[in-house]
Amino acid sequence: MQSYPFISFRNDTVLLETKIHPKASRDKIVVSDDSFDIYVKAPPDKGKANLAVLKTLSKFLDISSSSLKIIKGNTSRNKTILIQGTSKNQIETKIKNQCY
Repeated sequence: MQSYPFISFRNDTVLLETKIHPKASRDKIVVSDDSFDIYVKAPPDKGKANLAVLKTLSKFLDISSSSLKIIKGNTSRNKTILIQGTSKNQIETKIKNQCY
C-alpha cells in the first residue's frame, strides 16, 4: 500500500497534515501523492472554516466529527488534525479508495 507523507502515527492516534482553502466554491478534498487539501465554502471567520473542515473531513473518512481535533494551526491554513478511533492503514485505504 502507498504511504502518504502527510499522515503520521503517534501513540494510538493518526495525525493528518492538511492545507485549508476557505471561501471555496464548494466543499471538497483533493489528495495528491504529497498533499492533502481541504476546500470549504466557509470563511475563515470566528472558527467557521475550522468547523467546516472537520465536517468535510469526517464525511470524507466516514467517521464521527467528534473523532477529529485540530491540534495545530487553528488560525493558519496549514493544520494538523488528530484522528482517533482508527488506524493509519484504515485512513490510507479510505484516501486511496475515496479520492475526489
